Amino acid sequence: MKIATIGDNVIDLYIAEGTSFVGGNCVNVAVYAKRAGAEQAAYFGVVGTDERGVDVLAALAAENVDTSGVTVRDGATAWCKIKRTDGDRSFIESDKGVSLFRVDDDLLRKVHGFDVAHMAYSGRMEDDVKYVSSVVPVSFDFSDRHSAEYISEIAPHVTYATFSGGDLALEQCEALAYTALNAGAKNVLVSRGAAGALFWSGQQAPVAVPGLPIDVVDTLGAGDTLIATFLVGQFAGLTVEESLVRATKHAAATCRTDGGFGRPIPLYTPIKTHN
Repeated sequence: MKIATIGDNVIDLYIAEGTSFVGGNCVNVAVYAKRAGAEQAAYFGVVGTDERGVDVLAALAAENVDTSGVTVRDGATAWCKIKRTDGDRSFIESDKGVSLFRVDDDLLRKVHGFDVAHMAYSGRMEDDVKYVSSVVPVSFDFSDRHSAEYISEIAPHVTYATFSGGDLALEQCEALAYTALNAGAKNVLVSRGAAGALFWSGQQAPVAVPGLPIDVVDTLGAGDTLIATFLVGQFAGLTVEESLVRATKHAAATCRTDGGFGRPIPLYTPIKTHN
């Protein structure tokens, strides 16, 4: 299975703890897909010319993620300040730095031939999803972007749509899933945190798996782990239930480690560029 991830990278700054970690939705998905057994995981994005850009590339290389599609642009690498309370993370302040970019013909040629390309709301590349979907099936992480208007713009071009539903009742998760399916998404995955995960394919009945009881250290990256591991399982020929069970176990393991995927780097004072 070959997966391309297209979009964000970031340095997660844990100010209170005095440390930071390489992360970002698309970086995390690439890393966890490779850990889950993907033959190839390639990350396409933009880092800065600062030391943090070097840190992102080094962390990806250490995880055997292909970085040949990464552009180094003059300026600062993206960052995000994280507050952690009883293991649950919240985002305090962030800056996109040089990380924002648009898909071009060269990138489309490079991702052609991959089994799936993963993108996310955090990369601000909504207008590019339709172009990527013309050459490769797209996985898109909507996170908590649940408005029907937002979903309707992207879902028609998406093969795997993922939503965060940890704060939603089961009935709300179902309504959200059918909003995406009726808008054109082929499959929908809803992560529910400690309550597990749900998956819909077309108009078939959903498949549900429970969460695992764990002592949470840090929830950052858990949803990305769920997405990556589920996709790898599906392309490996596992059933939906088998893929979900495996993905839930991997996500629980992520909750027991610090940072998106456990690659700490020294804390630094970030530069605000107002992106």
